[in-house]
Amino acid sequence: MKYTTDSQIKHDIGRKSCLVEFSASWCMPCRAMTPLLEALEKKYTKLAFYGIDIDTNIGAVNQYQISSVPTLLFFRSGKLVHQIIGTATMMQIESAINTYILI
Repeated sequence: MKYTTDSQIKHDIGRKSCLVEFSASWCMPCRAMTPLLEALEKKYTKLAFYGIDIDTNIGAVNQYQISSVPTLLFFRSGKLVHQIIGTATMMQIESAINTYILI
């Protein structure tokens, strides 16, 4: 998963459909989701996966009103179409990808 920043996120999400994980290095649930997201990234190769650290990218945190981590944002053609707040199972994430992005 590539990491993006405040200054880069608009460019990254505008390029194609993507999933952005807002997380923090100290967040244990975020760490638990890493293997799931890595596996999904390998499976959904046409979908871009990005991570963003909430501690160093306050602009993006404020822009997308992130109040809890992990938070997954799903974008299609640069537009926010869905979000999952908190930990999620692989099945929940795949369902969101198939419902909101790959329709």
